[in-house]
Amino acid sequence: MTTVIRIDHDISFSRYDTAYVKDWIKKLPYTILSTEMRESTGGNTHIKVIIKENISPIDTLMLRAVLHDDSRRIRGDLERYLFESPLFDILFDAKRENGITRYAGEWIAI
Repeated sequence: MTTVIRIDHDISFSRYDTAYVKDWIKKLPYTILSTEMRESTGGNTHIKVIIKENISPIDTLMLRAVLHDDSRRIRGDLERYLFESPLFDILFDAKRENGITRYAGEWIAI
């Protein structure tokens, strides 16, 4: 079984430096199968890391914190975990505001 970790960086996709994530990924004590990025619906950067090992939700939250995931997402997932919600680690593929639907970009390997 694998684990997928999704990270939301509040950094513009057009200015994102992948060296930061690549450096941290090397330090993780897990087998990394792939790392991908995409532009979020708001123009920032989403990162997806697929790990070979099955990792607990609490450990994924710690990894997300170390990799500087959006602190509001982490706090929200801590609450969802505590209350045993089936929703966890979500990044939006599309958002609708003021009658306009915006879509996240395609995942690309980094």
